Amino acid sequence: MSQFHNIFCTSDARLTPSEIAERADETWYGDGEPSYSPQPGDDPAWRRLEMRLPGIGRPIVFLRNVGAEETQLYVDEALAEPPAPLPPEVAQRIRATRQIVGIELWPESLNDDAWELLDLVQSFIASTLDGLLVTGDGVYDAGLQPIV
Repeated sequence: MSQFHNIFCTSDARLTPSEIAERADETWYGDGEPSYSPQPGDDPAWRRLEMRLPGIGRPIVFLRNVGAEETQLYVDEALAEPPAPLPPEVAQRIRATRQIVGIELWPESLNDDAWELLDLVQSFIASTLDGLLVTGDGVYDAGLQPIV
């Protein structure tokens, strides 16, 4: 069953698929090399990047949401159904979201190398775009330290 990790970003900066792929390539310690669909480019208006890791049956899919209405739906959902009660300052940061990078993954298909890559890429995105990572387990800062 798939799981979503959403990074709620307060920055308007554009992170391109090639920057995400470059970080993933640098942090993949398994055999072979990651592959991507579509090929990562420098399109600042990208919406989807699928990454396949050697030996991992399912892709990790990065989805970018920047539209005001779409972003607001995710913000409302995160505030209405948090993994734990949110301190006011965390709720305020989520309300200030300008874009969301969602990551769809299948936890049962990931090995230790894939989890390490995922952690490092999530931290990179959150650090670059001033984001908070929200999962079903909690809310994490850019260093992936638990806030909630």
